[in-house]
Amino acid sequence: MTDMNTATRAAIVPVVALVLSSGLSLADDALDPARYFVVPIEGVVGAEITAETIERAMKAGLDDEKTILVLAIDSPGGIISECEKIIDLLSEQRARRTIAYVKSALSAAAVIALACDEIYMHRDASIGAATAVEQTEKGLKAADEKVQSVWRSTCRRAAEIGGHSSLFAEAMVDPGVQLRVVDSGGTKKIERVITPSQEDLSSGRMVTVKGRLLTATAAEASRSGLALGVVGELEEISRVGFGLVGWREVNDRGVRIMKAHAARHKSDMKKIEKDLKTAGEHFDRAVEFDPNRQTYTVTNGNRFTPASRVKWVRYSKACYDHLSRCEKALGRASKLGEKYPIFEVQAAFIKERQEEIKAIRERIKRGARRAGV
Repeated sequence: MTDMNTATRAAIVPVVALVLSSGLSLADDALDPARYFVVPIEGVVGAEITAETIERAMKAGLDDEKTILVLAIDSPGGIISECEKIIDLLSEQRARRTIAYVKSALSAAAVIALACDEIYMHRDASIGAATAVEQTEKGLKAADEKVQSVWRSTCRRAAEIGGHSSLFAEAMVDPGVQLRVVDSGGTKKIERVITPSQEDLSSGRMVTVKGRLLTATAAEASRSGLALGVVGELEEISRVGFGLVGWREVNDRGVRIMKAHAARHKSDMKKIEKDLKTAGEHFDRAVEFDPNRQTYTVTNGNRFTPASRVKWVRYSKACYDHLSRCEKALGRASKLGEKYPIFEVQAAFIKERQEEIKAIRERIKRGARRAGV
């Protein structure tokens, strides 16, 4: 057996010296493959996805500060208030390496992805379209400028936490922002463009143009530098990510916690829908039996005849009974829904209906006094 040559020995000695001088041995954990912990962000933010559940999931696998947090995102977005809470959670993890594995990240979900250090796209994924909208009785509409301004600030903050250009966040929210990507010393640089040149348009450097929110495909996100790579399944990130060869999952508790919450949400939503339907049916019946909507016979003294008095009492009792049943159904729905931030739309409807119930009861009381009942 021949001894190693001088050049090889010279190359190895400094590496060994460096390891030993740092107080580590070649068998230390520092040289072990990276470990990661997955928290799925699947469904609607504020419904299947809540900051409280994500925080609970994080605590189930992030006891070691070297563990990489992976958010597996497949979401159409959701409510702003809950997105802001999730961004706060990610801000607390700044010292930890965080990765967003995106299958679909739109609206609020795109902003959550921006708050991660690294973004890797599934080959069929898309990311972006994060302008703020409001839910109304007639459907969705663009939020007013005050809300948009606060939301733009939140999006920029998310990009800052993740170390991404805030221009990506701006373009996802504001259709007036135009961006191009240029090569600067071998690295990709994103720039705002006021008036694109013919070269910008013909060379494919434009990331987004005026009048369109930034919504990037996997290839576009990678080409612009927003994403570090395009992969198939999550495990493939180890092939393209720095220092991830042989990485292993800590445990699957984060996945189980998020899936259990999603299952509870689905079950609760079915119960809520049933209760709201029941409440609506009883409210309609209450309106039908509202004694003030009926016709009565009165005496010369403007008092009900005995027969009309009996009719008034009968209709009043029926109306009150349906109002009470309606209230109970609304109460059950409200109790179940209070744990889900996105329930705020239904909560507003319930409050309005409760005010209507109160008004009907007051009208019945006033009518009873006038009728001498």
